[in-house]
Amino acid sequence: MAAMVQLRNERTSEIKAVKVGWSWTLFLFSSVAGIPLLARGLYKYGAGMAALSVAAAVASAVDSPVYGLLILFQIIASVQFGRLGNRLTALHYLENGWEWAAPDDQETMYAREKWALA
Repeated sequence: MAAMVQLRNERTSEIKAVKVGWSWTLFLFSSVAGIPLLARGLYKYGAGMAALSVAAAVASAVDSPVYGLLILFQIIASVQFGRLGNRLTALHYLENGWEWAAPDDQETMYAREKWALA
């Protein structure tokens, strides 16, 4: 089972769990208008995937030769978001006032090492 770390919002005491490792959600669904990225607060990546989805849909509708290239970009981006998505999510939370819920926990130390965070 993959390690999970918890992040706590300093103001509201809300807790969010972030998995360390591969994100199947982002791998499988980030190309669907970037919705999972937007839901995680990764707005610039979500907007990029949404734009790529729209561009691919338009290219498909007009039988453009660019369509295959756009689909290839979507596949490459989906693999990268599957690989790096949980790290990006944790970084987003940490940069926006969240902190490690259990900073001395073994799973937190593992996440910090794997994600190259101080």
